[in-house]
Amino acid sequence: MSTPSSSIVARFGSLIDARKVETRTDAVVGRKSVVWRRFAVVLVLLLVVVADVRAAPPIDASDKVVDSTVIALGERPNDIVVDSDRGLVYASLTQSDEIVEVDADTGAIRTRRFFDGPAGMDMSEDGTYLYVSLNSSTGIARIALSDWSSTQVTLTELGDSRTWDVVEIAPSVVLVSANPGSGGFAYIVRYSFATTAQDRVADNSIIRAGPRFATDRTSYAYIGAGFSPNSLYQLDLDDPALPIVDEDPHGGVGGSQVLALAPD
Repeated sequence: MSTPSSSIVARFGSLIDARKVETRTDAVVGRKSVVWRRFAVVLVLLLVVVADVRAAPPIDASDKVVDSTVIALGERPNDIVVDSDRGLVYASLTQSDEIVEVDADTGAIRTRRFFDGPAGMDMSEDGTYLYVSLNSSTGIARIALSDWSSTQVTLTELGDSRTWDVVEIAPSVVLVSANPGSGGFAYIVRYSFATTAQDRVADNSIIRAGPRFATDRTSYAYIGAGFSPNSLYQLDLDDPALPIVDEDPHGGVGGSQVLALAPD
């Protein structure tokens, strides 16, 4: 059975042949007549396309409809984390110093917990901890989701107090960024909760404009920043130094505010 697209192509080909015949008579009928006939050809082509689209079988989108709920949190969240095991969503509200816990099924706010300028967040791969960057204190918090007890750490290697994002790259090991923008300097820091060691990675590069993380936790971590010299970096997790192994061409990515990896 011919598809609508193949039908369009066949009809379009015959219309082209008709237009060639009309063009040969240009000297006889005059340019104005040919212009009107070409306009008619285009109009007929558009009608053919519309007719074929209308004749196309309807698309069943019943399994693609997404039910959505707008939840008033009080301000725009800096970051959200989905906790599928507990059926919860955590939203960080930096300005009001809150982490809001929302029921994923009903959209109801379960509770509000107070932390010092929570910004970027990440959940441990085993679902035990919530990592939170604390934008007002040069630090991060690791929160036990079983009882919300927390361990807070100050990062002296970060270079700036405006901690911005955090991501787990191995059990109890995280990467942390800061966001001074053009008003300071900041680095990417690796911190281990097991050993309390912290060090600068990513070739000791200054990456300071709202850096966000994404990682597959096995081979690579990615950093998206808000402006050049470069805005997208790839770090090699197999190398103990976590060097930059690839980055976008100068100005090739115009400010990455959110990063996510495809499932595959």
